[in-house]
Amino acid sequence: MSIPRTEIVNLTTALNEFVRQYASRSELLNDDGQLAVSDTQAHILMLLLDSDAPLSNSQLATLMELTRPAITKAVKELLKQGYLTATPAQHDGRVMEYQLTASGQTVAQEHRQRHEATINQLAAVCDKYTEPDLQLIQQFINELATRAWETNAPQQRKGYHHD
Repeated sequence: MSIPRTEIVNLTTALNEFVRQYASRSELLNDDGQLAVSDTQAHILMLLLDSDAPLSNSQLATLMELTRPAITKAVKELLKQGYLTATPAQHDGRVMEYQLTASGQTVAQEHRQRHEATINQLAAVCDKYTEPDLQLIQQFINELATRAWETNAPQQRKGYHHD
């Protein structure tokens, strides 16, 4: 099956516009720009809100599937803004554990509300499609992501990775 070139160009244009809009917002479909934290920072706050105990840099990195340096950078800014406190862990004083301050709890709750609104908006879009349609869309996105990764992976290994 051969797709006409115009359809491929139209799809590419639509995908590029989606990526451009998504990149300019910290939350898909529902960013009001009111929070003074990045999406990564907001997710850290939300994880701490959900946690029964303080979390360390390593625990946050594992939960978020990010590097420890990325978490360190985000946490430093959250500490600077007064959204977190850091205390040495009881099991190892070299390890810092983070907890939310009152203002950090407020931001985390705001982020959770935005997250829920995003999920509700996405659900409204998904309701227009059948489950097989959504599975096909997911398969398409996964294949695009895999090909993008394969295309960019050699450059990333050579140190040309762009943030």
